[in-house]
Amino acid sequence: MARRGTLLVLASAFLISCRPPATPTPSPEARDEPLCVQRAGDATPVCYASFVQLLARPQRFHGKEVQVIGYMTLRQEDTAIYLTEELARHGGSQDAIWLDLNSPPDFTSGWVLVQGRFNAERHGHFAMYGGALEEIVRIERWDERHR
Repeated sequence: MARRGTLLVLASAFLISCRPPATPTPSPEARDEPLCVQRAGDATPVCYASFVQLLARPQRFHGKEVQVIGYMTLRQEDTAIYLTEELARHGGSQDAIWLDLNSPPDFTSGWVLVQGRFNAERHGHFAMYGGALEEIVRIERWDERHR
């Protein structure tokens, strides 16, 4: 009987020692950080954000250089990017991001990739937008091949 108990203890110890080490779970703060990368030649890290991430958690990106893709409109009192073309035509501006453009591109609407500093506290014309992209350093067409 004692021998059976000893074998049980040894077998349990062996199984526990063979178990792979536990993978550490990132802290909630680490999981909440956006993916930001600083490449050679970049003055600051660029955070790659989805449109939904910017709207859902604007404070997470406040003051950061972000790159985002959306459907742009350059209309009077509506210089913004939207999640979809349909929302740009019919949706509310609270689900859009205001674009603070120093010099507009040579097209007035379409899918774009935009890079600039995100301001979660600025809401564009009549404070109707979900945030603003300022100090825009890159704006280019994002055509079908990229989507």
